[in-house]
Amino acid sequence: MEKVEIRLRSIVDSLFSTEEMAEYKNHTFRVVEKCKYISQKEDADNRILVPAGYLHDIGRIVLTDIKGHVEKSVFLSNIILRHLGYDEESIRLICIAIEDHHKNDVLPRTLEGKILYDADKLEIVGEYGIARWFVGNLTIKEAAEKYLALAKVATINRETFFITKTGKQLGNKAFHFSVEFCKKVLEELGQAPH
Repeated sequence: MEKVEIRLRSIVDSLFSTEEMAEYKNHTFRVVEKCKYISQKEDADNRILVPAGYLHDIGRIVLTDIKGHVEKSVFLSNIILRHLGYDEESIRLICIAIEDHHKNDVLPRTLEGKILYDADKLEIVGEYGIARWFVGNLTIKEAAEKYLALAKVATINRETFFITKTGKQLGNKAFHFSVEFCKKVLEELGQAPH
């Protein structure tokens, strides 16, 4: 597994080598580390999970828009995994995890898909999540308000915002930090959070 992971990391590194793609690369590497951590607690198959983590967003090299990137990621993953010598069943399971990592309307079909889903969602909460929200074209006020609006939706959908037991534990802690941070930002700006 170690040699294959080195090759996958190298592939992601080269695909996301430009400055505008650097955050996707960093995001991918953080997601893989979160996948590994959750996997230890949830007893998942890292031969499926780790490649899915590395390849889950590679479709963004073709489509930077969030819509459609999953289908492109699955397509490109099939090519890469075949080139790396993966068997058909492993490719199928890795692609299922990738397909399911961004669906909010149905639960992922496999444990590895659930972990990838949670690891990807963990990127929008906590310190990195907040940093990602506050970097971009929004004002500080807009970013805080937008995050709190997301928090409201996530609270309503609490049972499916994170799926695995470990994902829920990590997510709840990071989520609480993020919400409190945004509330403090708005208080500092003299705005009462909605």
